[in-house]
Amino acid sequence: MKYNISKKDKYELLNYYKIRKKFVNFLQPKSKKELIYHENLSNILINIVFLKCKYNTEIQNLVLDVVKKMNDKNLLKLFPKNYNNYSVNELKTLLKKKKLPTNGKKIDLIKRLNNS
Repeated sequence: MKYNISKKDKYELLNYYKIRKKFVNFLQPKSKKELIYHENLSNILINIVFLKCKYNTEIQNLVLDVVKKMNDKNLLKLFPKNYNNYSVNELKTLLKKKKLPTNGKKIDLIKRLNNS
Protein backbone atom coordinates (compact mmCIF):
# COMPACT_ATOMS: atom_id res chain seq x y z
CA MET A 1 0.00 0.00 0.00
CA LYS A 2 1.32 3.43 -0.91
CA TYR A 3 1.03 6.19 1.67
CA ASN A 4 0.88 9.84 0.68
CA ILE A 5 1.13 13.02 2.64
CA SER A 6 -1.37 15.84 2.46
CA LYS A 7 -0.91 19.55 2.91
CA LYS A 8 -0.82 20.53 6.55
CA ASP A 9 -3.33 23.30 5.99
CA LYS A 10 -4.33 25.85 3.37
CA TYR A 11 -1.55 28.19 4.50
CA GLU A 12 1.34 25.81 3.77
CA LEU A 13 3.35 27.10 0.82
CA LEU A 14 3.15 24.93 -2.27
CA ASN A 15 6.95 24.84 -2.56
CA TYR A 16 7.29 23.51 1.01
CA TYR A 17 4.61 20.91 0.36
CA LYS A 18 6.32 19.70 -2.83
CA ILE A 19 9.64 19.33 -1.02
CA ARG A 20 8.03 17.49 1.88
CA LYS A 21 6.15 15.21 -0.51
CA LYS A 22 9.31 14.41 -2.47
CA PHE A 23 11.17 13.68 0.78
CA VAL A 24 8.47 11.34 2.12
CA ASN A 25 7.96 9.59 -1.22
CA PHE A 26 11.68 8.95 -1.44
CA LEU A 27 11.59 7.20 1.95
CA GLN A 28 8.64 5.02 0.84
CA PRO A 29 6.78 4.55 4.13
CA LYS A 30 5.36 1.04 4.48
CA SER A 31 2.97 1.73 7.33
CA LYS A 32 0.94 4.56 8.79
CA LYS A 33 3.45 4.77 11.65
CA GLU A 34 6.35 5.19 9.21
CA LEU A 35 4.37 7.79 7.29
CA ILE A 36 3.91 9.88 10.42
CA TYR A 37 7.61 9.56 11.28
CA HIS A 38 8.70 10.55 7.76
CA GLU A 39 6.24 13.45 7.71
CA ASN A 40 7.76 14.72 10.93
CA LEU A 41 11.23 14.47 9.41
CA SER A 42 10.00 16.35 6.34
CA ASN A 43 8.71 19.13 8.59
CA ILE A 44 12.09 19.25 10.33
CA LEU A 45 13.73 19.55 6.91
CA ILE A 46 11.58 22.59 6.07
CA ASN A 47 12.35 24.11 9.47
CA ILE A 48 16.10 23.64 9.02
CA VAL A 49 16.33 24.84 5.44
CA PHE A 50 13.85 27.70 5.30
CA LEU A 51 13.31 28.79 8.90
CA LYS A 52 16.96 28.22 9.98
CA CYS A 53 15.87 26.23 13.05
CA LYS A 54 18.49 24.28 14.95
CA TYR A 55 18.01 20.68 16.03
CA ASN A 56 20.36 18.30 17.80
CA THR A 57 23.17 17.00 15.63
CA GLU A 58 21.75 13.49 15.38
CA ILE A 59 18.43 14.69 13.91
CA GLN A 60 20.07 17.19 11.56
CA ASN A 61 22.47 14.53 10.28
CA LEU A 62 19.61 12.07 9.80
CA VAL A 63 17.71 14.56 7.64
CA LEU A 64 20.87 15.58 5.77
CA ASP A 65 21.71 11.94 5.02
CA VAL A 66 18.29 11.42 3.45
CA VAL A 67 18.68 14.57 1.35
CA LYS A 68 22.11 13.37 0.19
CA LYS A 69 20.66 9.97 -0.76
CA MET A 70 17.91 11.74 -2.69
CA ASN A 71 20.71 13.33 -4.71
CA ASP A 72 18.74 16.56 -5.04
CA LYS A 73 21.45 19.15 -5.63
CA ASN A 74 19.05 22.10 -5.38
CA LEU A 75 17.85 20.99 -1.98
CA LEU A 76 21.39 20.25 -0.81
CA LYS A 77 22.43 23.80 -1.70
CA LEU A 78 19.72 25.13 0.62
CA PHE A 79 20.87 23.00 3.54
CA PRO A 80 23.00 25.01 5.98
CA LYS A 81 26.69 24.18 6.01
CA ASN A 82 28.44 22.96 9.12
CA TYR A 83 31.38 25.35 9.42
CA ASN A 84 32.67 23.89 12.72
CA ASN A 85 35.15 21.63 10.92
CA TYR A 86 36.59 24.50 8.84
CA SER A 87 39.88 26.13 9.83
CA VAL A 88 39.97 29.83 10.68
CA ASN A 89 41.78 30.55 7.40
CA GLU A 90 39.11 28.72 5.41
CA LEU A 91 36.37 30.65 7.23
CA LYS A 92 38.13 33.94 6.52
CA THR A 93 38.45 33.03 2.83
CA LEU A 94 34.71 32.35 2.65
CA LEU A 95 33.97 35.63 4.42
CA LYS A 96 36.23 37.56 2.01
CA LYS A 97 34.36 36.05 -0.94
CA LYS A 98 31.12 37.33 0.58
CA LYS A 99 32.75 40.70 1.34
CA LEU A 100 32.12 40.33 5.06
CA PRO A 101 34.43 41.29 7.97
CA THR A 102 37.07 38.68 8.77
CA ASN A 103 37.95 39.76 12.31
CA GLY A 104 37.00 37.98 15.53
CA LYS A 105 37.14 34.53 17.03
CA LYS A 106 36.25 31.37 15.13
CA ILE A 107 32.75 31.29 16.66
CA ASP A 108 32.17 34.87 15.45
CA LEU A 109 33.28 33.93 11.92
CA ILE A 110 30.92 30.95 11.90
CA LYS A 111 27.99 33.07 13.12
CA ARG A 112 28.71 35.63 10.41
CA LEU A 113 28.71 32.94 7.71
CA ASN A 114 25.52 31.36 9.02
CA ASN A 115 23.77 34.72 9.03
CA SER A 116 24.86 35.66 5.50
